[in-house]
Amino acid sequence: MTASTAANTKTQVKPSKPYNQLAGKLARMKTTLDLPDDLVRAMKMRALLQGRTLRDLVADFLRQGLGMAAAQTAQSPPPGSMVETAPNGLPTIRCNANAPATTLGLQDLLALEQEAQTTEDLQRASRPV
Repeated sequence: MTASTAANTKTQVKPSKPYNQLAGKLARMKTTLDLPDDLVRAMKMRALLQGRTLRDLVADFLRQGLGMAAAQTAQSPPPGSMVETAPNGLPTIRCNANAPATTLGLQDLLALEQEAQTTEDLQRASRPV
């Protein structure tokens, strides 16, 4: 038996953390999946509409697919939510009738968006705003 064959026969996959006997489940493990763009968009939209994280939604989908959990019906946004579903199925965020954005022109809105993105970029880069 060659060295490479011996190495191949001993390969084992182990979770990053041990089995949690108290919780009765495996600890969280990060992974990367290559999924079609339309599927990811649909999952993100559903997570947004349900007020959930994408991580929790995908975990529930996987549990359902493996027969580990009952299927949940899609939820509508809660009453009074600023998020609505447009006729084309995309989420729409409604602002209050007296919000400053309702009186700004397109150029002002674009400048405001650019300012917010620049501020966010500087904060992420740990630079003073």
